[in-house]
Amino acid sequence: MARSRNIKPGFFLNDVLAEIEPLGRLLFAGLWTIADREGRLEDRPKKIKAAILPYDECDVDKLLDELNSKGFILRYEAKGERYIQIINFLKHQNPHKREAESIIPAPEGIGTIQDTIQAQDKHQANIVHSSEQHRTGRADSLNLIPDSLNLIPEEEGATTDATTDERTILKTLKSVQNYPFEFKKDLDLIRALAVDFPDVDIGFETKKWATYKLDKPLTKQSNPRSQLRNWMVKVIEFKKGGMIRGQPKKIPGNTGGYSAKDHQQRLDGTGTDWSKEPDYL
Repeated sequence: MARSRNIKPGFFLNDVLAEIEPLGRLLFAGLWTIADREGRLEDRPKKIKAAILPYDECDVDKLLDELNSKGFILRYEAKGERYIQIINFLKHQNPHKREAESIIPAPEGIGTIQDTIQAQDKHQANIVHSSEQHRTGRADSLNLIPDSLNLIPEEEGATTDATTDERTILKTLKSVQNYPFEFKKDLDLIRALAVDFPDVDIGFETKKWATYKLDKPLTKQSNPRSQLRNWMVKVIEFKKGGMIRGQPKKIPGNTGGYSAKDHQQRLDGTGTDWSKEPDYL
């Protein structure tokens, strides 16, 4: 799974890295995004090319060999499988605390995170960042974005195919107080909403619904997913004018009796007392 990683200005100034062709340098930065929290990944050149350089004609295996020979990565074998260790990865990256533990065996002699850092120091003297930046020992995190799944942690069942827009909507749902967030279930929900309401900006309306919930928090009896779907129904009704014209239209699935007339009275501040609002909102 691709993850967000940090990049420092020293990357562009490293004279050893500059000896590698531009695509090789881009490949190196790309490896960070597909490596696990220990800086390890499977050594599968075709898969790596598809993930990082899908539109470029290049020999990724050869570029990996070059990065290995320059000391930027370590290509190794363990238990009959081939892997890559990014050198000094843990010096320059701050994996998210919820990022899953590595399931890839470490190179021989490397165990814990601290052991990894020490072993990498011995393997690679010419690191990507300036020596001044290295004095902290770990990545300078104060002014950098936190790594990896800032929106949805892997432990909550994140899949690899959620788009950026979908993840943003999921983050919005997760932020709602008392919302029973489930990654897979809510990903299916927003995808279903996108199909059922193609003329509605699902992300925008979800944010509006979440803002509304600041004043009308969810309770244990609430059915928030049904509420969100009914919110989208309301949006369609507004677009068609059915909720603001003379003919009342009852919203599908509404057992609270909320009609177009009720809505207009609510806008006018007259009519029904809406202090006890039906659960679909």
